[in-house]
Amino acid sequence: MKRHAALETLSFEHHDALVIALRIKKGLLKNGDLEPIVEYVLSIYRNHLLHHFEQEEKTLVILLNSIPQIQQALRQMLSEHQRLAEIIRHLEKKEGNLQAHLNEFATLLQQHIRFEERTLFKLAEKYLTQEQLKVIGIFLHDAHKPINKNWQPEFWKD
Repeated sequence: MKRHAALETLSFEHHDALVIALRIKKGLLKNGDLEPIVEYVLSIYRNHLLHHFEQEEKTLVILLNSIPQIQQALRQMLSEHQRLAEIIRHLEKKEGNLQAHLNEFATLLQQHIRFEERTLFKLAEKYLTQEQLKVIGIFLHDAHKPINKNWQPEFWKD
C-alpha cells in the first residue's frame, strides 16, 4: 500500500513490528521456556515500540485531535497503546499466565498495526494538509529508531 512519505518511517517500523509479532508466535509454538520470549518482548518494547508509540502520539494525536471524523480512530490507537503497556506490566512482574500474555501481546500488536495502516493513516492522509504532513515527516524522520533486523532471539532460531 502506497503511504504518504511523511508516514513512511512509521510504516517501516510497523513492518518490523509485524516481524516481532511473528517471532513471538513462533516462539510460543515451540512450547519451550517462556523466559527468553518474555525478555525479548520486554527489550523490544522498551527499546523500540515505546518510542514508536510516543512518536505517533506526539504527532498524530496533536494534529488530528481537532478533526471530528478521526476521534474514534484516535481513541482506538491510544486504547491499544495502553493495553499493550498493561500487558508489558504483567510480563515485567511475571504475573498471571505468561503464555496468554505473550500471545495477546503478539495478536494485539498485529491487529494494531493493521488498524493504523488501513484506517488511521488513511484518515491522516485525507484530513491533514500537505504542510502538516511535511512537519510530521521531518519530525518522524529525525526521531526514527529502526529495529536491528539482523538480531534474532535465541528462542526463535531452530
